[in-house]
Amino acid sequence: MRVFLTPKTLRRFEIIQSVLVPRFASFSNEQILESRCLINSILAGKSFFIHLKIKFFLVFIDFVSWIVAGNFFRKLNHAKQTRILNLFFNSPIALLRIGFWGVNTLAKLGVYGQVSFYPEIGYQQREIK
Repeated sequence: MRVFLTPKTLRRFEIIQSVLVPRFASFSNEQILESRCLINSILAGKSFFIHLKIKFFLVFIDFVSWIVAGNFFRKLNHAKQTRILNLFFNSPIALLRIGFWGVNTLAKLGVYGQVSFYPEIGYQQREIK
């Protein structure tokens, strides 16, 4: 099984995740591990090329941060991080919006996909018959 969240990717991803889903910042260690497992399991069946595209996009966010704000994404304050992500969210370039929404979806999956989190967000799981 290929693991997507390698140490370098993990750091980049979780910083972005904490901006996109503020609840992530107050997660317990167990919830953080569950988030990582969810993301890795969703991406486990995907091709190496898909992994590479997502990892490249995470690096690209750092590159854009450097150009726009003069520093790596992780070193920017929250307001500047949000501004950088909004550039992708509102980009006139479809490929950048698509990449952003892929990362955004993974970030939210890692939080809202946790069964232990369902009561907090009011989600009631239906029985499968």
